[in-house]
Amino acid sequence: MSRNRQFGAFLIVLGAIGIWLNLKTYVPSIRAGELGPVVYPMIALWAAIAIGLVVLGARIIVTGDDPIPE
Repeated sequence: MSRNRQFGAFLIVLGAIGIWLNLKTYVPSIRAGELGPVVYPMIALWAAIAIGLVVLGARIIVTGDDPIPE
């Protein structure tokens, strides 16, 4: 496995952990009504970052090249 594909796999795992932590941390609080609407954009931001890591990692694995060329 090339270094780029290993890095892609690392990004996917990192993004998956971020998604899992986001769900584990915020979903119970949202269901209980403990969070106000000010917190929702922050939750969306963290979810977008985690999903972006997964998508970037998948792109690196599929194409096998560096996402930021020199």
